[in-house]
Amino acid sequence: ISFWNLSGFTTIYNLTSDEIEFLSNMHVICFCETWLASDSVNVPYFLKNYDMYHVKATRVFQKGRPSGGLSIFCKAGLFSEVKTLVCKNFFLCLNLKTKYDSFVIGIVYLKPGANNDFYVELLQEELNNLNSLFSDCHIVIGGDFNCRIGALNSLENEIFVGTNLKSKRTSVDEVVNNRGIRIVETMENLGMILCNGRSPSDSPSKFSYIGVLGCSLVDHVWVSSSFLPYISDFEIVKFSNFSDHNLLQLSLYSEKTRHCNLSNKKENVVVLNRNSDLLNKFTEQIGQSKTYYCIMSKTNEDHEKFLTRIKEIMCNIGMLKTKNNKIENRNKPWFDSTCFEAKKEAALLYKKFIKNRSCVNALGDYLASKKNYKNIIKNSKNQYLNNITATLRNTKNAQEFWTVVRKYNFKPPIKNNISL
Repeated sequence: ISFWNLSGFTTIYNLTSDEIEFLSNMHVICFCETWLASDSVNVPYFLKNYDMYHVKATRVFQKGRPSGGLSIFCKAGLFSEVKTLVCKNFFLCLNLKTKYDSFVIGIVYLKPGANNDFYVELLQEELNNLNSLFSDCHIVIGGDFNCRIGALNSLENEIFVGTNLKSKRTSVDEVVNNRGIRIVETMENLGMILCNGRSPSDSPSKFSYIGVLGCSLVDHVWVSSSFLPYISDFEIVKFSNFSDHNLLQLSLYSEKTRHCNLSNKKENVVVLNRNSDLLNKFTEQIGQSKTYYCIMSKTNEDHEKFLTRIKEIMCNIGMLKTKNNKIENRNKPWFDSTCFEAKKEAALLYKKFIKNRSCVNALGDYLASKKNYKNIIKNSKNQYLNNITATLRNTKNAQEFWTVVRKYNFKPPIKNNISL
């Protein structure tokens, strides 16, 4: 399960191939701050095998981008039943059922600022209702709470016996603010436990936000005590330079859930090699082939014989070829070596900053490299589109023309599974 503040859904379209592979291995993907103001959403190809549940962003002013926006993508076929429990602009929550268990998974986005602290009370009401109605379910609530909690929520050792999490929390962000205190009190009253700062890969907890406003831990994942045995690890992952927020990854293991249909196996497919020389050979072979006469009493049998013979001829002349049915990454043909080097430089400067967090220059260098990476991606993409425009303008070959046009075969928007 992953939770991520996107800083705009367009971030998805700027992911590299390794980032796409990482994200597509998730069974449940939760996004906040999508900034999508429409229910009709065009998603990239790697999310086509997911069912989408989406809450629109709100537009406060006529000009400028919308605020908020929540989405949950569930791997298709993984859950026997999915039900929407809460659909608010600050909280989207689903009930996911498998053959063995029932889970409540929610994504939160609370706007920053003291004038928006009333959202804490609204969230508390929703969580109280969920806790009373779904006390027998495993609950996971994550997202951007825009609060600082320091090392709060350290608990007794007995709660964590036989689990991978520690009782004592540690964090590189030692700041505690009023909203953070209220969030922790609310969660502890409901018996919820924070994953940040107590897992094998996140102890002490890393920063979840690194940007021009500084560094902080504002993105959290809370779970019910019944969910603790399911947790293999929790990690804050430095994911994409297009968002100032890092991704929160909750890794699970369970003997029961391994029986679920999680197979992503890509089978080979047979495709037709359309070549003029091969078509001539095929016509010649058909003419020399023994004729099969149709016997009305054995129509199906004769039909199978006919198909078998056709396939034999195609195979013999090399007209059929086997192709691996992998999903090709056609969304980023502009990602060249310059883009790769810029991303590599940003990653190196990020590691340098993490090793020396007290150095102001290290943070400035990293943020500058992120900005440079974004500009390089933008320029590379524009150059790619300009080249396509020039090709369409100058082409005199029909095959070349349609090859370019097919790159713009937009898929229909994905369906929002929340009934409005």
